Amino acid sequence: MKQTGGKVPVEILVGVIECIITIARNQALRDTIITGDIIDAICASFELSCISMNDFKIACCKALSTMCIEKIGKQEFLKAQGPERLYNLLCDVKSIPIRNAAAQLIQLLCADPVLADTFVSARYLN
Repeated sequence: MKQTGGKVPVEILVGVIECIITIARNQALRDTIITGDIIDAICASFELSCISMNDFKIACCKALSTMCIEKIGKQEFLKAQGPERLYNLLCDVKSIPIRNAAAQLIQLLCADPVLADTFVSARYLN
């Protein structure tokens, strides 16, 4: 996903993310899909500047909301510098749907005290 984002149609990328979400929701398969590489690739989508990737970025926010419920997902999100990447997405984008998706993800993540503290310590939240 990270290397070929500009060459793969956005519909395919969104479909891949939807498959990842489905696997992450399955208790038996969850541990195989929630990895540092996957979370890093999902967070990397926030750095894409092409407007046609907006649906992909929204799908990635949904995927992180599913994956970061798990302890390993939270840890990998922090290792991938997820809070910084997510905050930049929230601040830099001019798309209201992306801002809404990012804001909803931040709200969900802040239900966890460790992640909430990370956002507050970085002064992303007051």
